[in-house]
Amino acid sequence: TAHRWIGRAYFFAGVFPAGIAVLGVAPLSSTGFVSQVGNTMLAVLWLATSIAGYRMARQRRFVEHRRWMIRSFALTTSIVLNRAWLILFVILLLPHVDTTYGGDQDAMIRAAAGASAWMSWVVNLLVAEWWLERGDARRRTHRTGQAADRRDAA
Repeated sequence: TAHRWIGRAYFFAGVFPAGIAVLGVAPLSSTGFVSQVGNTMLAVLWLATSIAGYRMARQRRFVEHRRWMIRSFALTTSIVLNRAWLILFVILLLPHVDTTYGGDQDAMIRAAAGASAWMSWVVNLLVAEWWLERGDARRRTHRTGQAADRRDAA
């Protein structure tokens, strides 16, 4: 099916080679230790969630596959939001260049880059988990309501 082929392309031509590349490049980032660790964690989690999703599909455990791939996609989109977070943090920190950073604009940029490296994937992953739990809670409530309706009808 198309879903199967798109999934294979996503994993084998996208996530897997890119995740391995990020593992190699992240420790060399010029934006500082905080950014290096944040991007390394992103790569590890991106690979782990994608591998878990792929394995679940291979085992025909499609409910779990869907959950892992939602997490993987949330991490995939983090690079786009990283730029938005960076702009926001630069805007927020710029007024503090002279006070907090002693006029060192590079230090301020490193702080903004470090914060955005973490926020871009942590927020996405939290939203994905909220989405998954929200759906689970809704299904539990629906099932509980159906059971109560059956009891009331009896």
